[in-house]
Amino acid sequence: MDGINKHKTSNLWFGFALGMTASGVIIYLLGTSKGRERLKKLIDFAENTNIEEYIEGLVDKLDDRVEKTNGINSGMDNLIDKIQSFSSHDKKSRRFLAK
Repeated sequence: MDGINKHKTSNLWFGFALGMTASGVIIYLLGTSKGRERLKKLIDFAENTNIEEYIEGLVDKLDDRVEKTNGINSGMDNLIDKIQSFSSHDKKSRRFLAK
């Protein structure tokens, strides 16, 4: 039992996939006109935007959405509670294919 599996796991395929993905993105951004336009927009955005304020705005929007969905979730919770109250756990399950 000591010699069952002492091989170290290899990250060859993960590294290969990561390298291929990164290469594809770089070729797209630098090799195509549409990619260069998007890269320019990304650089302009990074230079001209205060990242902290932008992230705070995104967090505020997320908080608003969470508050809106809390009402929906409580409605779903009530619906689930009603369904559970109608289903009786005391009934014995029937065996349809029993001999």
